Amino acid sequence: MKPSEGESYARIAAVKLQSTFCVEPPGDTITRKSLVDSIVLGCIPVVFAHQELDMFEPFLTAQQFRAIAYFVPEAEVVGSEQQISIWGFGTFGGRKQSVNKKLKLLRELYPEYAELLSALHPRFSETKRLENVKRLFPSPTPMLDILLRVTEDEVRKKQEVLAQVAHRLVIGLDDSSEDAVRILLDKIVSNDQLALRMAQESPM
Repeated sequence: MKPSEGESYARIAAVKLQSTFCVEPPGDTITRKSLVDSIVLGCIPVVFAHQELDMFEPFLTAQQFRAIAYFVPEAEVVGSEQQISIWGFGTFGGRKQSVNKKLKLLRELYPEYAELLSALHPRFSETKRLENVKRLFPSPTPMLDILLRVTEDEVRKKQEVLAQVAHRLVIGLDDSSEDAVRILLDKIVSNDQLALRMAQESPM
């Protein structure tokens, strides 16, 4: 008999609760519900695209996301002979100033991948970015070998931060909680206030 949706989720949740790492490749979009489930259930998410950082604002800062997740470039796992998804050689858009600011932030967060992040700069064409990525990772690295790089101290620190911030991604049952709904409402109010101030200061 095929398990119900509830039974299937219960099994997945049980596995995540017992796991140290949860591998979270992109789904139909850059992020996926399973990644949020991993965070809430205390399993360190392993992500494969730098764009994940942008998906959790305003719930988590870039530094907080770096502290709870483990970033492994997709190309490092699949190598140059396999197809790399559009996320695996995706860039970071925006004006020149914001692009340089984003690159600086990413290189600070992931210094071990500074060369890769520079190779994804939007000044390169899509074809050139893919060539750059394949050049940097000609051969695949087994996932287990990658995870064995993480020290016990790093694991412990990530689990501690997970426990501190997971509530920001759920809907709380009491009015005092700093939950996802309150964070979104605060962000909306903040944006409205900023828009009003800019309108008042505008000479138009």
